[in-house]
This record gives sequence, C-alpha cells and structure tokens, in this order.
Amino acid sequence: MNLPINKPLLENVLLETINPKELLLDLKSKQFSGYIYLVINDKFGFEENILLFSKGDIFGCIYLNDFYNKQIYGERAFELVKASFDKKDGLLSIYNLTNDQVKLTLIFNDKIKYVININKKSVQKMVFKYSEDYFKKVLNIKEEVDTKHSLLNKYQLNELLEI
Repeated sequence: MNLPINKPLLENVLLETINPKELLLDLKSKQFSGYIYLVINDKFGFEENILLFSKGDIFGCIYLNDFYNKQIYGERAFELVKASFDKKDGLLSIYNLTNDQVKLTLIFNDKIKYVININKKSVQKMVFKYSEDYFKKVLNIKEEVDTKHSLLNKYQLNELLEI
C-alpha cells in the first residue's frame, strides 16, 4: 500500500519509549492528520502497522506481514496494531498529512476504513497487550517455522553476528 510521505514528525523512535495511550491522546489534542507507522522484525518476520488519522481520530488501520504474506485491514488490523505496540522492540514513525491527503487515501483504499473517535474514555478501554497465541492464530501458523533468528539461536551462532 502506498501512502503519501511528508516530512516525519517523529522518525524511528524506539517503541519501548512510547506510551500508546498518551500518544493517542496527544495526537487528538493536536487534531493530528497523518499516520503512525510502526515496524517490527521478530520471529513472525517483518511486520508493518499503520494507523491513519484525521483531526485526531483514527480513520483507518493496516497490518502487513511479508513473511506470511498477510494483509489485514480495518478492525482486525486495529487489534493487531494494538498488540504490536506491546512488543517494545520496534520502531515508530509519525507522518503528517493534509486532510485532503487522508480523504484521498481512504477513497482509494476503502478496505482500510475503521473509525475510532479518540477521547479519554475510548483510550482507557483500549488494551495494548501482546499475545503470541493471538498472532499465531491470525497468521494461521500451525507449526513453528525456522526463521533466521531461531536458526541462529538453535545452533548457537549468535556470537558470529556480534561485533
């Protein structure tokens, strides 16, 4: 999915330093229009998470996993994005867009639409909790697949990557 790219407000901030509830409330108070782009590379491969905002409210959600060739949109994607915030080993970037850019993005990508009005009450109800079992279910993982990370651990080759 191609999204417009403007100068980032934040770029490649360690996810472990972010409080997602405070972030959402802050974006609402600033009437933010644009998107949050969250990237994680873990045992499930390279994951991209995107929350699209218009005037501080969420209007679209995207979850992409290249390793398992999964593209999930809307409400189901939002559940994955929330869980991804709890992984703590990713990077977060925030890109500003105009309201017209957001509208055009939604017009050409209707499947990503999922509207959440951000306020203290709605944010307090949100649970940002990672569950490996949930990701396995959504990604339809029936057995463990050897990934680069698991193979290095299995054969104790991690030292080779250290400098």
